[in-house]
Amino acid sequence: MNRRRFIHTAGLAATASLVAPATVHAAEESAGRKRAIKKAIMYGTLGGLKGSVREKFRMIKEAGFAGVEAMGGMDHEKVLAAQKETGLKIPSVCCHTHWAKPVSDPNPEVRKVGLEGLKT
Repeated sequence: MNRRRFIHTAGLAATASLVAPATVHAAEESAGRKRAIKKAIMYGTLGGLKGSVREKFRMIKEAGFAGVEAMGGMDHEKVLAAQKETGLKIPSVCCHTHWAKPVSDPNPEVRKVGLEGLKT
């Protein structure tokens, strides 16, 4: 691929990434539907707060959030119990090892730990 072709292709990709969401949004509005935007917060941002998982989930709910992104290393039983009690959604889970133990590290032992974190 030559430089001119690369720039052309990259430009098309960039344009498509901007146009596609706008097109979907416009189609939803013309159909009389509006997407409900819901707020969620990453559990890790509560790092300095004291309290159990359940207490922190209650604080998140009281603050007006609809969901929380759990951390991969959390106790699953406690997270699910807190989720059930508060009704918060858990739209995603953040890998707890990816910054310190990336799967792209040249050291195979570090990669192994990172991969286990992703699996968790």
